[in-house]
Amino acid sequence: MNAVSTGQRRFPPSLERLILDADVNALLVLYLQAVGFDVVFAPKMPGVDIHDDTAIVKWARQHRRYYVCHDKFGDKQTRLKIYFEVFENGGQIIQINGGPQQHPTTALGKILVNRDKWLGFFGEHEDGIVRLSTQDVLCYPPDKLHKEIQRLVVDPIGALQRPRKARKRQFGPAPVGQYHLELP
Repeated sequence: MNAVSTGQRRFPPSLERLILDADVNALLVLYLQAVGFDVVFAPKMPGVDIHDDTAIVKWARQHRRYYVCHDKFGDKQTRLKIYFEVFENGGQIIQINGGPQQHPTTALGKILVNRDKWLGFFGEHEDGIVRLSTQDVLCYPPDKLHKEIQRLVVDPIGALQRPRKARKRQFGPAPVGQYHLELP
């Protein structure tokens, strides 16, 4: 005879703990909660400075949550601060490529489809940054962040980056009859 549990069964099962940045569509909070993630939204959390990504990383680390954002940390100063914080003190950041204008179900899909990859990365490295896109997952463990920090400090304005190859423009003949040229 099979034993029957008298305890309440929780559905869906509890998944990872996340904090979503203010740049993430608020609907994503509801979608992630619906599939079982323990999610908080940074703008709704007292004591979280939503204008300082480093402060959110610290808060997430203290509360054992993954920090989910769209930021690419395009500003080099911000990138340096975030990379240094994660390298020096730890933190787990999940960046969803595509920006906040993408539909929240697209962002949800990136998180769910790549869940095994980002969980595997954080299981192996504990700290770092994972960038999720529809094509691939880019992982930045602490040693890679350290190299990026060195590059940003040595070359703060990007002067040492490889120059782009100049494209050769080829001009063909103008289509016949498209232009009318009047001579004086």
